Amino acid sequence: MTVDPNPQILNPSPLAPVRRRIVIFSVVATALLMNALDSTIVATALHSIQHGLHSSINWTSWVITGYSVGLVLALSLAGKLSDRFGRRRFAPVNVINLLTGAVFGMTALVPLYAVDRYRISALGSGTLLTAESFAVIAIAIVAAMALRRTGYRIPIYLGFGCVVAGMIMLAIRPPALSAYLWLAISACVVGVGEGLSSPASRNAGLQLAPDRSAALAALRSTWIQVGEITSVSITAAILARAYSPGQLQAKVYIAFALLLVLCTPVITRVPEHRGSW
Repeated sequence: MTVDPNPQILNPSPLAPVRRRIVIFSVVATALLMNALDSTIVATALHSIQHGLHSSINWTSWVITGYSVGLVLALSLAGKLSDRFGRRRFAPVNVINLLTGAVFGMTALVPLYAVDRYRISALGSGTLLTAESFAVIAIAIVAAMALRRTGYRIPIYLGFGCVVAGMIMLAIRPPALSAYLWLAISACVVGVGEGLSSPASRNAGLQLAPDRSAALAALRSTWIQVGEITSVSITAAILARAYSPGQLQAKVYIAFALLLVLCTPVITRVPEHRGSW
């Protein structure tokens, strides 16, 4: 009879999986935080950069676009995955991730909108993204924990609904409230929508090919960045020669809200899943 010199290898602690999940969650959360900082840290200074360099908005906005382009080039695996697993199965998920990225891009331009339309200071307008980020983090944690019960479609529906409401609130003038407070509330509503839809949109489709989860994650990030690039670039091009950029950007938010409403039928084709896989 032999005695196992290290019984912990055969009988691991029941707390080991929990600790491993905590470590993985902490690493992923930190990575997402750094990605959010990289995407929005310059947005708060766009107005100062524009005036300091005597440039137009269509050039200064390329600061955000340039970062996104680099990330897209590093994560482009869409062709290989589509050929291997089929385009139709992943097409609805790609569209949702594209729209999610577009929401991020539109939100990144909120500080510029606050300065142009309401003459809020650059520092004050930057704190609007802080309010929105806190809402995203708080709601995303709850939504991610409930994802196995809710599935993917319900959070995306609710999230897009909140984003539409927040975009409309951004576009209209504040009723009996200060402009800053109204914009902060509107940004928080958009943040709630992002927090609800982001975990579902990021995980939708992973159960179709769990052994290729890393490649699917790269594909997901690619479409999110494409959406962010597209929304920022188109908005900047529209505002470039506008006589009143703030007023025109309000109309852009309304148009984007209508686009999200028109795209909601795509959610019904997102692969649904509940429970573990």
